Amino acid sequence: MKRLVQPYYLLALLIGGAIFWFNATNRSTTTYFYGFAENLETEVNFNYPVIVKELLVQEGEAVKAGASLLHLQRIKPKDELAEESFKITELQARTAAWLAEREGELSILESKHRIDGQERDARVREIEAEIASRKKLYGGLSSLQDVTLDFAALQQELEALQAEQALRDSLYRQEAANLRREMDLGIAPYRSEVERLEAKQQFDAEQQVIDIHIEAPFDGIVGNISCKGGEHIPSFKTLLTYYEPNPTVVKGYVFEALLADVHLDDRLLVRSTSNPEQSCMGVVSGLGSRIVEIPTRLRKFEDVKTYGREILVTLPTDNPFIQKEKVELEVLE
Repeated sequence: MKRLVQPYYLLALLIGGAIFWFNATNRSTTTYFYGFAENLETEVNFNYPVIVKELLVQEGEAVKAGASLLHLQRIKPKDELAEESFKITELQARTAAWLAEREGELSILESKHRIDGQERDARVREIEAEIASRKKLYGGLSSLQDVTLDFAALQQELEALQAEQALRDSLYRQEAANLRREMDLGIAPYRSEVERLEAKQQFDAEQQVIDIHIEAPFDGIVGNISCKGGEHIPSFKTLLTYYEPNPTVVKGYVFEALLADVHLDDRLLVRSTSNPEQSCMGVVSGLGSRIVEIPTRLRKFEDVKTYGREILVTLPTDNPFIQKEKVELEVLE
């Protein structure tokens, strides 16, 4: 009978041990999660093509703020200078066309005024000749009452023509002055734009080759270098990366069971998984907006897919971690 009982005791002990292990594991997942210590990299690139004249650093080199990293040159394409010349020529042509149109209007105004004046002058001379002829014809008569009345009508017409001539002359002078003023004012924007483009063209010609010296923005380490001396680099292509000597942030993943326990600005204990004695305090600075699959290296059991929320934890600058080091984050009560 004793021989039959012993296997049951052994089985009970195994089951109890499994339950204890499961509970211990489950408690740990509700207390810890994992992440990578990372440096925030700065990428050096430009929105225009450059030529690498000289590389002054090597990958992995530690440099101080203000140290020279790259010597570059920007050579402005000839088509940029040609475009400015084209714009200047186009504006000059538009200016000439506009002035020709205004001068045509002024010429028409002058011609019309001259023709109208000639017609009135002819009528004035005609009336003056008629008056002179009648005076000569009636010069020997003793009674000039009827002749005087006839002269008066011609004289009134003559005065009316002269008054109309004076009024039309005044209107013409005003219209001509207005048109000339419009020409002076209207050409000003064209002239200003041409002068601006000419100045820019001269500046661009003088600055066709521009030296660019890239300096380290802060104490740090040179990352990947993606160029070499003499190489032509297109717009927006990364020349090199640059990062701080110590990790500045931890990118981790909160297990689903911990979602309600982690909030922005929470303080977490960050501990190296390879050397638990190295640790520091971090502050939650970012939370992802969705549940994602946790990377294999950050799972409790690498072969078991688990899911969680991405989290960013800011580290102090004097933290003991190295780039991409795996760390454990503990939620503090």
